[in-house]
Amino acid sequence: MHESLHDGISPAATPHRPSRRPVGITQGAIVDAALQIVRTDGVAKLSMRGLARALDIQAPTLYHHVRDKAALLDLISAAAFRSLDRSPGAYERVSTLAEWTVVVRDDIIRLRALYRSHPGLARAVVDHARMEDVGGGDETLEPPELAALIRLGVPREPARRTIEAGARWTMATFASEDSVTDPAVRERLFHDGLGLLLLGMEHELEGLSRDSHAGDGSRRA
Repeated sequence: MHESLHDGISPAATPHRPSRRPVGITQGAIVDAALQIVRTDGVAKLSMRGLARALDIQAPTLYHHVRDKAALLDLISAAAFRSLDRSPGAYERVSTLAEWTVVVRDDIIRLRALYRSHPGLARAVVDHARMEDVGGGDETLEPPELAALIRLGVPREPARRTIEAGARWTMATFASEDSVTDPAVRERLFHDGLGLLLLGMEHELEGLSRDSHAGDGSRRA
């Protein structure tokens, strides 16, 4: 994953150079400045040198904290996602797959608004993401949407794969939306596609849940 912010050349190895660790420059400050550039000018205008100028530091100092633009995009996309106004408690309250689908729909719409406010970020995330990272994450962490499906009787691994498929469609859709110039057409295509996606996911999850319950019944018999 990302290099530690404290990785770098030991001062003892280069005694003729001053410390490259500036006081007051944090990962949070770097991410905030990068997101501001993306919000204002789009991700196409984001560069390591331009970001260094915005932070009033030298480019080598920025590279000390963030190794390259791909790593920077990882940081800002993660920060943007963390800022999303999600409601994990909503997943704890769902009692049916239909209710789960409604909560997922609301989350996707909020996520879309976030990416629309950061032009080009979704495309950059798709272009730079490793395939195993899209819709994935730390296997030791159980996101609330997955935990809810398991509680509703869907086996963990098929549930995870279904969520991953939905995440891939969602990111690909966000990344391609700017190619549709007519706002009304863009909205219609998005909501039609989202409706079909969620209908298919709900149908798939209902089948997985039925199969799981049928298997439990046959084992008890």
